Amino acid sequence: MRVLSELLAEDRVAALDWPAPHLLGEARARGIEAPDSLQPLIPSRHLIDT
Repeated sequence: MRVLSELLAEDRVAALDWPAPHLLGEARARGIEAPDSLQPLIPSRHLIDT
C-alpha cells in the first residue's frame, strides 16, 4: 500500500495497473519492507472460471 501511495504522489497513476510482483520489487527498491511473495487467501474468480 505504501509503495502505491508513493507512486501516486509522484503522479505515476499507471502503477495501479502494475502486477503485484512488480510492485513488490519497486517497494524493495525504495527500501520499503515487503514480503518475498504474495499468496492470495482466496483464489481470484477469474482464475477459477478459466
